[in-house]
Amino acid sequence: MIERETIKRGGRRVAAAMTEFFTAPASAKPLAVFRIGLATVLLAQAFSLAANVTDLFGREGLIQWDVTYDGTDRSAMAWAYPHLSWFDGLFAALGLSEATGVYVMFSLYVTSLVFLLVGFKTRAACIATFALQLILSNSSPATVYGVDSFARVSLFYALWMPLGAVYSIDAILQRGGAVNSSAARIGLRFLQLHMALMYLASGIGKGMGAQWWNGEAIWRAVTMPELAQYDMLWLANYPWLPIFLGWATVILEVIYIAAVCSRRTRLPIVLAVISMHVGIALFLGLVSFASLMIVLNVSAFLIPSEPTGLKQTAASFDPQSMVAVAA
Repeated sequence: MIERETIKRGGRRVAAAMTEFFTAPASAKPLAVFRIGLATVLLAQAFSLAANVTDLFGREGLIQWDVTYDGTDRSAMAWAYPHLSWFDGLFAALGLSEATGVYVMFSLYVTSLVFLLVGFKTRAACIATFALQLILSNSSPATVYGVDSFARVSLFYALWMPLGAVYSIDAILQRGGAVNSSAARIGLRFLQLHMALMYLASGIGKGMGAQWWNGEAIWRAVTMPELAQYDMLWLANYPWLPIFLGWATVILEVIYIAAVCSRRTRLPIVLAVISMHVGIALFLGLVSFASLMIVLNVSAFLIPSEPTGLKQTAASFDPQSMVAVAA
C-alpha cells in the first residue's frame, strides 16, 4: 500500500514537472528571432532567384509543368500537392498571361516574407508565406534542396507560434499577444526537440555508412563540381583530414541532443554546430541552407527565454530540471 502511494506521488511529480517543462510561461523573444531570421534567409533566397522566375517556375521553364504536375490525377494525394498550374483559370480571368501570373505569385511570396520579417499581420503573413512557399517549391523541383524542406517545416511550426509578440509592428500596435506565454514555451520546446532529434537522426544515419568514417563523404562533397567552391584536391596529400572531419561531424551530431540539455555544454555544442554550417556555406556554397540552420540553432538555444518580470521556472532546455522536481 505504501509502495503504491509512493508510486502515485512520484507519478504526480513527474506529470507536474512535464507540464511545467512544456507550458511554463516563456518570453517570445526566441521566437521573434526565429521569425526574423527565417524571413531574412528566405528573402535572400528569393532575391537570388528573382532574375530567373519564369525559367524556374514558368510553364515552359527548365522543368515544364507537365513534368512536375499531372493534371489528370484526381487522387487525394494530388490535392495535397498545390501547384502553380492550379491558378491557370484565375490568371485568365484577370487577363494575365501565364508568365505575368507567375511573377504575381512570386511577388506575393516576397511581400508575405517582408510582412513576416517586420511582424505586420504576422499570423496572416505566416499562413500566406507557408502556402506560397509550398506552391512555388512544388512547381520548381530544380530549385529545391535541403533548405526548402527545412523552410517548409519551420513555416509549418511558425503557423502555431506567437511570432509577433515582440520585435514586430504588431507588438508596437499592441496586437501581437503577450510577451510571456505558455504558447511561447510550447513553440520553443517543439523547436528545440525537433532540432535535437533531427541532428541525432542525421548523425545515426551518417554513422551507419562507411563513407563518413573513411573520409570519402567529405572528399566527395568538397570536390564535386556542382558544390566545390575551391580547389580542394590537395586534401589527397592529407587523408587524415577528411577522415577527422567525417568522424567529427558524426560525433557532433550524435551528442548534440545530450549536450544541449546541459547549461555547461549547451553553448560549446551549439557554437560547434554553427561552425560546421559556416564551413558548409564557405566550402560547398550552400549559403541559404547553412544560414537557416544557424538561425534555428541560435533561436532555439542561444536566445534567453527567461520570462520578463516573472520568476524563472523552466526557461532553459534542461531535462535535468524535471528530474530534480520529480525526485
